[in-house]
Amino acid sequence: MVPPPKRVDAVEVHNTTDHPVKFKVAYDNHKDKSEIVEEHTVGPKSSHTFGEKQLDMGGWQPLPPS
Repeated sequence: MVPPPKRVDAVEVHNTTDHPVKFKVAYDNHKDKSEIVEEHTVGPKSSHTFGEKQLDMGGWQPLPPS
């Protein structure tokens, strides 16, 4: 298994196999210390992008570093 990076805004996964593969991505929700988890099954020789998540911090939203 590949270790997770320190920070990502979106994740693109590629399935290079000849069978469907289920991917699971967990986003850290810093507001309440929980995770936002998304799963997607990618067909053979296909890809999928898990998009950027906007965190609601109660009265403000964080901006990604430039």
